[in-house]
Amino acid sequence: MLIIEEFPGVYDESQVFPSVQDFDSIRFATYRAACKLRFIQKKTNVHLVDIWNMIESFRENGLNAMPIHTQIKTSRIELLLTTIYHNLNKRLVSSQHIDTDKSISLLLNMFSQISDSSGFLEYDKFTDFLQQVLALTTAVFEAPTFGFSEAAVAQCFLKDQRVTLNNFLDVFMSDPCPPCVMWLPLLHRMASVEHVYHPVVCDACQVRSFTGFRYKCQRCTNYQLCQNCFWRGRTSQNHSNEHEMKEYSSYKSPTKQLAHSIHKSLQCIPTANTKPPPLFAERPQRPLELQNIVPATPTTLR
Repeated sequence: MLIIEEFPGVYDESQVFPSVQDFDSIRFATYRAACKLRFIQKKTNVHLVDIWNMIESFRENGLNAMPIHTQIKTSRIELLLTTIYHNLNKRLVSSQHIDTDKSISLLLNMFSQISDSSGFLEYDKFTDFLQQVLALTTAVFEAPTFGFSEAAVAQCFLKDQRVTLNNFLDVFMSDPCPPCVMWLPLLHRMASVEHVYHPVVCDACQVRSFTGFRYKCQRCTNYQLCQNCFWRGRTSQNHSNEHEMKEYSSYKSPTKQLAHSIHKSLQCIPTANTKPPPLFAERPQRPLELQNIVPATPTTLR
């Protein structure tokens, strides 16, 4: 955890990110926080930065060898950011879709950084880790719902609980996950559906097609909303915000939907089972050594 000197002067969010304020009209705190963070990711191009960019840039600036609580100056942060974006220009843009194996690998390394030599989670290290994660939501003014507190830590693990790697994966890969980090998997899902096209009319704003999530009323016949209208509570006709809505991250034509229903009714399609998280041996997970890692070339990233 690096402690950064405060920047001189205070910046008003309306001057730095004018569009962030528009997200305050979203009714659901989880979606509101995820939208704000996704907007900032794309505004600053951080969504294009991968783990190799970060390893390379931290190493080039000598930050990988510094103690965890070292205080660093603003000028050094600016140099680090310059290095990150310079290295990014030399790389291919990674896919927007979520790679489960890579996500699990990141969680494995994450656990190794907050566990002891016996392979059990260290509560104090996890507390520091969660505080840094929830600093993201605090920065976009969502602290009332997703701010750091001892209660937030307890939502994940109890202080005297012996937490292994498998316990850690069970909690952070569960559905739903702990309330304090519910915005995090949604942020990844939001990124994966940004370009999903729905060739249907939104019954609220009447736009003829849209991208992102699609919502269908379970009470009104064929009543569908785009994500912007549903999140902000816009309705039309006899539809009410109290009606149950189903979220879709893909589109199937009516013909395919009918075929799917027929096959399912004939039990040609087995009931989908939720895939459990992988199990790992109960042994200490060694921290990832970044000192001698050679970043992947564009060819290997294809």
